Amino acid sequence: MSKDNHRERAISFMNRGNAAAELGDVRGALSDYRTAHGHAEALGHELYIALSMHNVGYAKHMLGDLPGALSAMDEARTHAPEQDDGIPLLGKAEVLVEAGLWTEADAALEEAIPQLQRAGLRLDRAEAEYFRARTLLGLERYPDAKRWAAQARRHFEAGGHASWAVVARVLELEIELSRARKEGVPSARTCRRRALEALDVADRGARPVPCSAASRRSARG
Repeated sequence: MSKDNHRERAISFMNRGNAAAELGDVRGALSDYRTAHGHAEALGHELYIALSMHNVGYAKHMLGDLPGALSAMDEARTHAPEQDDGIPLLGKAEVLVEAGLWTEADAALEEAIPQLQRAGLRLDRAEAEYFRARTLLGLERYPDAKRWAAQARRHFEAGGHASWAVVARVLELEIELSRARKEGVPSARTCRRRALEALDVADRGARPVPCSAASRRSARG
């Protein structure tokens, strides 16, 4: 591949970065994403610039640099402001959730979910609903949080993502427990029973929700 073929090299480095990230080599992924970004800039391809910079943000997020991740993702959006599939907003919301910036995360997800629905991105939509439930839990809006967690679970189930559905179910139970602790209802005995139920659900197949496609995007020819 010619060094001057910036289009192919941008795509290649983004995809290699994705592979490195999947294997746990996040620093290697960050290096590849930055290289991809350089080729995208040389090409002058705004969408590739946006995708590679968003992926730089993803890698920084994985390395614990949350301010750097948010800065990169905000920069990425300036290069593709017309992108309205909800993916950049979902990626940013995940970082905001991890940072505990609940109000900002809720605003991003409120905008992202209808976009993801219109784009037909069912799995990403379910993930956004899951993260919105977590956000609303952080805001102590328990009925809304429970509703979004249940909706995410149903959409994971409908899409055949059983383990993710279990994660959403555990979140439903966590929301119930948090509300009980906050409001004192139901009883401590019921809280203990629900805690045991949550552990049982987790033992039957729950695993952490993996990083979504929203956080790591590939360029395509």
